[in-house]
Amino acid sequence: NNNFAVNVELEKFAISNVRAYLGDFMKVGKMDGLLNANIDIKGNLSDIMKMNIGGTVNIADVDIRDQKKELVLACSALDINVNRINLDENLYDIKSVNINGLSSHFDLYKDGNNFSRLFADNEDDNDSDNEDEKATQASGEAEAAAPSKPMQLRLGSFKLNDAEFTFNDYTLPDEFSFPVKRLN
Repeated sequence: NNNFAVNVELEKFAISNVRAYLGDFMKVGKMDGLLNANIDIKGNLSDIMKMNIGGTVNIADVDIRDQKKELVLACSALDINVNRINLDENLYDIKSVNINGLSSHFDLYKDGNNFSRLFADNEDDNDSDNEDEKATQASGEAEAAAPSKPMQLRLGSFKLNDAEFTFNDYTLPDEFSFPVKRLN
């Protein structure tokens, strides 16, 4: 009958382990944190896109920095409780998202921002870019032939505790900084 049920449990998985795999498209200088997860996946191998995914994910002590070792994002705890995700139905039913101790900033420059600078430039590889463009165009044509289902996003609760965020605008003659502290 090809049915399957899988439970994935991770405890204190260091997210720094994935940093090496991000190098092709991201310029991350540091990536620390611990991932805990208890995820149930159920479905049928005959139609894998109809599988249902649910469970909990917790990431603690997150510290992500750019190549200059400047803070991009820090978070003491991120807890996500997922009722059900189903890609075929385009359903994302999230019971709760709790974020504690979030710290970040957005720096606006004339040529971009601190987040856009995290992504690697691929100007050296023009041949593969052309192949990628052709593949993307073919994929887009196939998607146009089959209508997609509208996304269903349900979020039961969202809690933000003890967060801080700073907006910096370096495009103005007089630089502008707007810090917001104690977001709850």
